[in-house]
Amino acid sequence: MQIVDGELVSAPAGGVCFWIDALGQPQATNVLSLFQVTWPNGATSSFGLNQERLSSGVELYTPALGPSTHTTGGRELVLEPLKDSPWLPLRIGRIYKARVREIRETGDTKIDPETMILSMGPALTGNASGISTGSVLTISTASSPSLRGAKTAIGGGPALVRNGKRQKMINPSSESYEVS
Repeated sequence: MQIVDGELVSAPAGGVCFWIDALGQPQATNVLSLFQVTWPNGATSSFGLNQERLSSGVELYTPALGPSTHTTGGRELVLEPLKDSPWLPLRIGRIYKARVREIRETGDTKIDPETMILSMGPALTGNASGISTGSVLTISTASSPSLRGAKTAIGGGPALVRNGKRQKMINPSSESYEVS
């Protein structure tokens, strides 16, 4: 997870995060992403933020990522804000209303400064078959615990110190990604 000057750059992954809360107090604990998109039919899907999109995943891309999504295949929805909805820079703990401006089927969609791109992997494109230009989506960037108002955050893990005491580390197995 990363928040820079209040802009949400990447999603929490369940590991330990350090942040400065809205009152200016330092905090550190595990943070879970509750990010979800609500489709026009009321169904919901979890999504990641500005990371590699998996073939069966949903990923939201913002201008913080760079000029394009760098994806291959799938379906990408170019999103613009509904009138009076908060928009960019993306913030944690907010609800956004977005209108589908364009639908692309080739991947690697350009990210304009005023748009977000919702990318669905090739295995999921059937789930959004009812989506068309003009459809309205609701995007939530909630987390547990709530980090709403945080200006700075960084995630990683594991915690090395908790309540002033060194934590016991458990060595990962040799098959673990942590060892590679």
